[in-house]
Amino acid sequence: MMEWRQDASSDCPGHRIFCIKYPVRKLQQYDTEFGFDFHVSLFVYNKAGHYLKIDTDVFRLPSRYAPGNAAVLDVDPRDKGHVSDVDVHFTDETLCATWTGFRHHENITLEFAVSSGTQTDDVLPFKVIENVQFTCINSSKLLPGVKYHALLRATCSGGQTVSASNGVTILTQSYVDKYLKVHVGEDCFPYPNASIDLNFQSILNLTKPLRIGHVYHIYAPANASVELKNGSGSINMMQSQELGQYYNLVPFVQRPFIQIVTANNSVDTDMIKIVQCQSKIHIPVTKLFVESHWHFTTGNNFSVNFEVGIMNQGMKTSGLLTGFVRSSNLTRSRIQIPHSATPGLQYRIAVRTCLRTSCLEPVMSQNFTFLFNVPDGHISVADIEHEDGRQCLNVDLQWDAFKSDSPIMFYQWSLSEDSLGRRPVAVWTTIENTSTLQYQVRVKTSYIAYTVREPAWVAQWYSIRLWYGRSRVRLPGSSHTKDFKNGRNGFPLWCSGIKG
Repeated sequence: MMEWRQDASSDCPGHRIFCIKYPVRKLQQYDTEFGFDFHVSLFVYNKAGHYLKIDTDVFRLPSRYAPGNAAVLDVDPRDKGHVSDVDVHFTDETLCATWTGFRHHENITLEFAVSSGTQTDDVLPFKVIENVQFTCINSSKLLPGVKYHALLRATCSGGQTVSASNGVTILTQSYVDKYLKVHVGEDCFPYPNASIDLNFQSILNLTKPLRIGHVYHIYAPANASVELKNGSGSINMMQSQELGQYYNLVPFVQRPFIQIVTANNSVDTDMIKIVQCQSKIHIPVTKLFVESHWHFTTGNNFSVNFEVGIMNQGMKTSGLLTGFVRSSNLTRSRIQIPHSATPGLQYRIAVRTCLRTSCLEPVMSQNFTFLFNVPDGHISVADIEHEDGRQCLNVDLQWDAFKSDSPIMFYQWSLSEDSLGRRPVAVWTTIENTSTLQYQVRVKTSYIAYTVREPAWVAQWYSIRLWYGRSRVRLPGSSHTKDFKNGRNGFPLWCSGIKG
């Protein structure tokens, strides 16, 4: 490949004996980075024409280029036999990686580091490792919930190259227990923006009616308070670490009288937010399914799978009402209510975080119960009489205890032309239940003087409907009626005052 003559060679500085000096770059043109083996054959001649051939040891040329880029893969420490890139694993304080690439033909020096990005070793500095294609590193600096990148630096005579993985996050049981929140029911959804009538004491002008007995959350600025007028619902200020400060509203009418109170009426519509929420404590079996949703309070979305089941209260590894089923959605699930569900027992939604071959222990929701029975009640007294000398009707309404699987929140009564309460001749009037913590409510006497604002005709029935439980969900078929004792068809109702 080359020829050298002593008489044509320049001196080798520092050497007292004969030497050969030849530019390597000329040989490198023949190599083209294939890693060919070379050796030098030295022929020594005397004047008689005899010669001696001496061969050197085999050697390789230094590279003209730095090692090529490598493909670095994050590996699950618990599943080292399955070489595939992972985005999440469950092994605390550990990071493993494998790689392919670094095409070269000479020995290289490999160094491994951990980075929060893809270039600098700002988490764990570079450290020389064996020249193999797999390595792991353990350090207390590797924290759960943080995305890390494995860095691999390869150095040869031609330079160095740094390659990085696409990142991996460590999830531990303690991290998931702390930050994964599981809720019963579908997530709250926004109610259309409500406008504020600033000319009339900052009254919320609802763009569409609310659903009676359902739960709404109202978010207002810290310098404002939310109040209800005219007994149009129940409202309480709530405070939670997850949701902050909000007002819990249960309307008794479709358009409750909601007032935003501030020092100087300085409230903008954009500062008020209303969301509608589902029941999270009592689930009627008539729904057939139990919805649930979950999220990490850190705001992260991890590349994991979730499996969902229903468990008896307080049990993590036993007491499954349903088997764990992988959810097709990463934030919510819908499970059919099993026939084995038992009245009176408390259950929880269990969500566990899973990878290809393993799962963490499940995280539980709050307790809930299944509602099997429509509330059973009886109207014992339903009297109506005309007061002499006045255009008023005295209404006397009494009922026995209503029995239900959950606390009764409030009652509503009305006058109706039919026994099913489908043709009321007056608005439904709310009677709050003051014993919502009891499962049976006994009202001894409820005496009501009722004013009819427009001419009407005497109805033949009372209708009572109720919303039960803290779920504030109206149950189908919950109207209870009774014939009037003294009612007379055709008697005109017109009242100029109220007795009571």
